[in-house]
Amino acid sequence: MTVGHVGHSPTQLEDEVEYSTVTALRGKLLAVVDGFRRAPAKRYLITKHGQPQAVLMSFETYRLLRGAKLNRFLHSRTTPWS
Repeated sequence: MTVGHVGHSPTQLEDEVEYSTVTALRGKLLAVVDGFRRAPAKRYLITKHGQPQAVLMSFETYRLLRGAKLNRFLHSRTTPWS
């Protein structure tokens, strides 16, 4: 399933992760959000006290991940008519 931009492979998605602290992102949040238009596959792993706490990603990437999860769920279920 592809949404919006074409050409983002799973490997590319894995490569586009940047680690950042909440403090570092706070001052540049608007620029980060604007940057998702140029690099929608980029994600930020946000840490607090050195521990992963959250992930910031484009809505496009979120929809791709959400769709993949739904597809795995549907394929794992057996239907009464199969």
